[in-house]
Amino acid sequence: MSTVQRYEVLGSDLDDPPDEVYWSERHPPANKCLSCNGSGGLAHRPCALCGGSGWFGIDPDAPTSAMQGTMARLAVYQVRLAFRRSFWNTQDRKGLLALDLPRIGVIPVE
Repeated sequence: MSTVQRYEVLGSDLDDPPDEVYWSERHPPANKCLSCNGSGGLAHRPCALCGGSGWFGIDPDAPTSAMQGTMARLAVYQVRLAFRRSFWNTQDRKGLLALDLPRIGVIPVE
């Protein structure tokens, strides 16, 4: 998977999220639950397979390096909420850094 795909900004993939997301540079990619298609089930009846988190392989206590607005970042938030952890982690990546622009295929406008 290319770095452009890894950091693709969230668009229409809420209905059909990718099978895996790169949520951290230090951890392997997370896989979506195939039973609930990554949704976690319904609020009053969470998915029995994933326990309502929608994803496997995301540590709810670890910081994420996923950019804000990406499916990977939303997956991390979803898992944190399902495990009743704090939504925010002070060590999470903060926005888009200028150093990341060439790596993700974005050309800054002068």
